[in-house]
Amino acid sequence: MELSERIQKLRKSRKIERKQLAKDLDVSYSSLSKYESGERTPDYLMIKKIANYFDVSTDYLLDHHPNKNLASLVADGKVLYGTVEKMNKVAKLNDINPKYIDLLLEISNLGITPESLELIIESFKIQKDKINDDNKY
Repeated sequence: MELSERIQKLRKSRKIERKQLAKDLDVSYSSLSKYESGERTPDYLMIKKIANYFDVSTDYLLDHHPNKNLASLVADGKVLYGTVEKMNKVAKLNDINPKYIDLLLEISNLGITPESLELIIESFKIQKDKINDDNKY
């Protein structure tokens, strides 16, 4: 999917009129229209602004898919880089279920921001607490 299509898809999925988005991004209606039609490409700063507005990554907007065979793992405050296979071995050594590594890679590929991920994790915690409370009775 092209950048122009992603911008338009995000705007429409949130039911935002083009005029309103142009105002919110502090760009002319004409420029936004050209971004969405693919007639013009926004500059780097505008791409960042659009990504922040919709709470998505610039990688998502640009349809950038990092090498899926490479991964990083944070352990003991250190970032480790390598192949997925290597990260799964590290995970096993650190008693981490390799399925969690696969899940993290999938989340990364979706372009979910760290802030959004924190909200997702918090909602999981709430659900877990509710289940635990229900099981007590």
